[in-house]
Amino acid sequence: MKVRRGLGYSPPETAHNLEYLIQNGWIEKETEPYTGPRSRTFGTQRELYNISAKAVDLFEEGSMFSSSPPVSELVIAGDYNIVQVGPNTYAYAPYQDLQSALLRLIQGVFLSEDLSPGKKVEAIADIKAIQAQLLKAEPEKTFLNKLKEGVSFLANVAGLTNLAMNVLQHWPF
Repeated sequence: MKVRRGLGYSPPETAHNLEYLIQNGWIEKETEPYTGPRSRTFGTQRELYNISAKAVDLFEEGSMFSSSPPVSELVIAGDYNIVQVGPNTYAYAPYQDLQSALLRLIQGVFLSEDLSPGKKVEAIADIKAIQAQLLKAEPEKTFLNKLKEGVSFLANVAGLTNLAMNVLQHWPF
């Protein structure tokens, strides 16, 4: 209830978003019998929601005890030298480190509280366009450098500085 009011969501929006988080393993749902005042049980159930280990690992970058998901393993596909660097994310082999850094930057942008929703959408769109170019053996360098200018402001956003600097460190163009 407090989260819903803080974010300004209506009850249907809250239910929809909560269901999405549950289905994707970010939130865990538990039920327990509801006990009212004076310890009477009314035959109803109370729903409790907890953040999952998957969500904790995202925010805290995992622990030394967590195992890496199999998608982080590199998969070379055919003669084209395409490498899988994440779930549904691929890159031409020489750009795999940049692609991985871009994936982490997208996650950071998504979770950032210092960016407006509009700025998040613009940054993610530019990053996704960069990722699409990295599938080519010869990406369009002038286009990529324009897109880089569009996301370079992220280096000045609290919490995103290291992620953005990691992208710039792997920038080969």
